[in-house]
Amino acid sequence: PVIVLMGIGFGGMWTSLMSGGLTGSAPNLFSMGGFGIAMALAIVVGVIVGYLSPLAVFGYITSGKFGDAFEFGKIVEKAMNADYFIVWLVAAVIGVVLSAIASAIPFLSIVLSPAASFISMMIGVTLIGSIYKSL
Repeated sequence: PVIVLMGIGFGGMWTSLMSGGLTGSAPNLFSMGGFGIAMALAIVVGVIVGYLSPLAVFGYITSGKFGDAFEFGKIVEKAMNADYFIVWLVAAVIGVVLSAIASAIPFLSIVLSPAASFISMMIGVTLIGSIYKSL
């Protein structure tokens, strides 16, 4: 859903910029505003999906039934737990800090950025997995 929202917003803006360039007129402000709205929606949807998807995956892993990954009532109920929110937030902060550190080193960032991403994902999954049973 995030990629679709970004594509809609970027496509409208790109079309407006290209047609404005051909006719000599300024780009349409409505398309630029639409791009901003679509990007804001994409960010909100991305955060919601990123917040709920680990619970869906763990639901499938613990039961072995694929349908348990789509039981939205249980997923949202577990997501409203304060412990999960804190652990998810800590994992997100760790990911941001590791990515910032890895990308700050000019030539080594090509190797360090994927490593930092992998390490932060492993830390996040371990943290969420440690509290999943108690949710």
